Amino acid sequence: MLNAGRILKSISQPKDGEAPISTFINWLAYSCEAEDLMTPELISTFFQECLDYPHWQQNSRVLGEEVRYLLETLCQQIGEVVNFEEVLMPARLQVVEIEHLSDWVDAVNGYLTAQHAADKFRLLHDEALQKIIAVILKNDGRLSVRQFSRKFFIRNGALTPLREDLALHYDPHFDLQPGVPQKIEIGPYMTARFLSENGAPFGTIARGYFFQKFQALNGAELDRSPRLFYTLKRLEQHFLKRESDPFYQELVDSIEHSIRLMKIGDDGAIERSPDLLSQAQNALEHVFIGDKLLSLLVRDLQYTMAGRKPVARKKDEKAWSPTLPPPRPQRSDLTN
Repeated sequence: MLNAGRILKSISQPKDGEAPISTFINWLAYSCEAEDLMTPELISTFFQECLDYPHWQQNSRVLGEEVRYLLETLCQQIGEVVNFEEVLMPARLQVVEIEHLSDWVDAVNGYLTAQHAADKFRLLHDEALQKIIAVILKNDGRLSVRQFSRKFFIRNGALTPLREDLALHYDPHFDLQPGVPQKIEIGPYMTARFLSENGAPFGTIARGYFFQKFQALNGAELDRSPRLFYTLKRLEQHFLKRESDPFYQELVDSIEHSIRLMKIGDDGAIERSPDLLSQAQNALEHVFIGDKLLSLLVRDLQYTMAGRKPVARKKDEKAWSPTLPPPRPQRSDLTN
């Protein structure tokens, strides 16, 4: 059967960079493995993601027609067929945006009740991410975290989230499951899709309705990609207790240690303090929003820095960079 790798090898990028075919090729490159088959479900996922963008909502008919023509032509060449009767064609998708929070929560709850009848789940409204977050605990201890926007469509008479593919998958120790596709929105019209291997991400961050590659994730440490790193940590706050979160504890310990050293005049601590302050402020703004302890420590760090002048760095010394490891919690409990 036709798969993503075969399409990418056989189709060159069209000259019109904003054409539906270009968009489809970019989506296959960032969102699929080479062996992924062109099933009706996969094609529908592509169209659903496209309709998250106003551009493709306004051009839904041409999007569907051109992609269908491409796939039917390729299938004819290899003697196969894609059943487009089972595909959610974009011109037929009626997208609605739910205004009231209570209705939004009810719609997500109804959808998940049907999808996860045997699992436990709870819903949270994350104002920072502007999403409903679903934390789903499976019977075997695995955990999934799903993101839902206000956009839905009508399928078989029921409201269905427009994006059904935004999810993180954790093992019973709350580590990202290796070899399992992870996909989350990390900013307005910006999505990361990756596999986690030994805690390092391999994949792509794409942005815009054209699904243009924004950043390749080639196995570098998570904190090399701040948007992805802080979004992951923000989502993990919904099921990890802070006292058992290595990232939080390491950050708190680092600030307290740095303050103590600066008060006794340690030149190294004084020099490193601006980087530590920046990291702490980012964590407070994007992850541990409103955390009282971290807020107090940031103010104490700023006050201590104000009374100390950093020493000039020698020419042969390298600039210091943060060394806090990306958090990989080994064991914790779900928050109440």
